[in-house]
Amino acid sequence: MRTSGPVWGGNETWLVAGMAAMFGAFPHWYAALTSGFYLFFIFMLVCFMFRGVAFDYRKKWRSKTYNRVWDWGLFLGSLIPPFLLGIIFSASLRGVTFNGDFIWIKAGEVFNLFTLCSALFLVLLCIQIGLTRVRKRAPETTASNLKRPLKLVNYSCYGLALLEVVLLALNTTMFQAHLAAAIVVLSVLAIGLVLVSWNRPRISFWGAAVAIGSFSAVIFLGLYPNLISSTSGIPLTIMAAASGRESQLWVAFGSGMMLPLMIILQITAYHLIHKVYQAPDSEINY
Repeated sequence: MRTSGPVWGGNETWLVAGMAAMFGAFPHWYAALTSGFYLFFIFMLVCFMFRGVAFDYRKKWRSKTYNRVWDWGLFLGSLIPPFLLGIIFSASLRGVTFNGDFIWIKAGEVFNLFTLCSALFLVLLCIQIGLTRVRKRAPETTASNLKRPLKLVNYSCYGLALLEVVLLALNTTMFQAHLAAAIVVLSVLAIGLVLVSWNRPRISFWGAAVAIGSFSAVIFLGLYPNLISSTSGIPLTIMAAASGRESQLWVAFGSGMMLPLMIILQITAYHLIHKVYQAPDSEINY
């Protein structure tokens, strides 16, 4: 609550900005994803709503049951979205039934060993970066209590990373199409995971950031030059999904104007709340 509460709204802005840019620059990709994975996105939005409200409603009433509801809302609202995003993009990488401009979801294409492993790996990476951030900013007593769960998450990430590489080789053509780039990106991912185990909290945090960024790069490297792989015909490529020249220019202009401002505001927000963490106001757990 104390490490994420002041900045959670700004972090979710990037998801909104990404979807807006997708709509403007790649409307066919936007239409295909939101039609085929419609229930996934709706469920994700519900989770985000519970997460945002939980930050404000937690401890507004001295009731253990009331507060426990919002604790679970905050927990599940943070846990489920990365799992769903992992399912969506790993299924797009492995291949789905794609007909025209629409995805026809089949259970076996969405829920299989590869997609579940990718989704769980992304969830663990999010937990990892969250633990390292709290450990970096919390008092020594709290930070020391996080060493054991962080070590457990790290070991789990090592095992899932190895399984993910094997499944990538079996379920995708990434190594055949982009062998050199795949080796580089996976090497960076491995370095990030190793740095997380470093005893210095700041290095550990940035190692987690490198790891989660590298895993995102792995997914999009495997997709390139497609945006959605197809098991039933022609995949959706970048060029086929792109909008017209005028729309691309407007997206480029808007991004060039807004992205620097958003980055400056985010840096300012993190700088202002960098030392906000304090011990709990009361020992009462209500």
